Amino acid sequence: MADDPNYERRDELLSHWQIQESLLQNYRTLFLTSQSIIFSIAATNISFMSFMAMLVLGWVLIWKWREITNARGLDVTYFQTQLLYLEKGIQPGKIFTEFRFWKNSNSIKEKKHFKKCLLEMNQPGRS
Repeated sequence: MADDPNYERRDELLSHWQIQESLLQNYRTLFLTSQSIIFSIAATNISFMSFMAMLVLGWVLIWKWREITNARGLDVTYFQTQLLYLEKGIQPGKIFTEFRFWKNSNSIKEKKHFKKCLLEMNQPGRS
């Protein structure tokens, strides 16, 4: 089993997937912590202007963190897709080259289409 090139490739892809998944979960934890701090400051502050400032800051952070976590989530999807291709017998290309291409792609629409294809590929009854 250790002589199988797919075995080594699978381990490498799993390792990259775990890293991306861990980063995604850490970003989510950071977001919740920052929102909790802002909420507690806003709740204990009696000045209306300070409250409004915290409200605006909270909304800006929500918007920015959503963008960041969506991008990281798509990176997780990339490695999940590569693993699924390998399970179906399709050899992935160069991992870092293709991942850099994926990261540099500015089209979220393309990435979401890729994710949709992944979901369709894994429908029951499809090989």
